[in-house]
Amino acid sequence: MPTAQHLRAQIEANLAARIPSALTPLPRVPSPVAPTGIREIDALLRGGFPVGAISEVVGQECSGRTSLALALWPV
Repeated sequence: MPTAQHLRAQIEANLAARIPSALTPLPRVPSPVAPTGIREIDALLRGGFPVGAISEVVGQECSGRTSLALALWPV
């Protein structure tokens, strides 16, 4: 009985002419991030907010949401 790797290689070889790398995922490219300047927040976000993405900041009243938004606003 053929292994999964063997079957995958066979399927990719058959599809190579029509669909290059049909079953091979694209490599993950780290997206650029914008640091907040607040060390603890940047650590939680793994460097900062993703550039070009929509991010929602939620929290209870007086939790620092506005302060965080103001820290991101360009001077």
